Amino acid sequence: MGAADALHSYAYLPDMARVALALVDKGDALPAYADIPFAGHSFTINDLATRVARLTGRPIKVTHFPLWFFTLVSPFWELARELREMLYLNRLPHQIDPAPLRRLLPDYRDTPLDEVILAHLKTRKPA
Repeated sequence: MGAADALHSYAYLPDMARVALALVDKGDALPAYADIPFAGHSFTINDLATRVARLTGRPIKVTHFPLWFFTLVSPFWELARELREMLYLNRLPHQIDPAPLRRLLPDYRDTPLDEVILAHLKTRKPA
C-alpha cells in the first residue's frame, strides 16, 4: 500500500508465539516491566515480489493500491478512517531493533523468510 522500496518489518505469528512462550518460561528472570520488541523479518515489497517470483517460478508485478479509496469511503466505513490514520507506516521505511530480544533469547532464530513465504503460498485456497 505504500512505497514498494520502503523497508518494513513483518511478524510471522508462529515465530512471535514461540518468542512469547520462551519469554513466559523465563518467569521471574524478566524485570517487572520490559519493552521487548519483536523484529521479525524486514523487507520491501519489491524484495518480497522478487522472492515470491523466485520461489514460484512466476513473474510478479507490483501495483499500488489506490489510497484515495480510503478517503472516498471513510465517511461510510469506519475501518477506512482508521486505516487512513495508519497509512504513514506504509510510506515511511522502518525496522524494529532485534537487540533487546536477542539479549534475552540469544538462541532464538526466526523461521527463514523463504520458508515463511512458502508456508503462506501452500495455505492459499484456490478461488
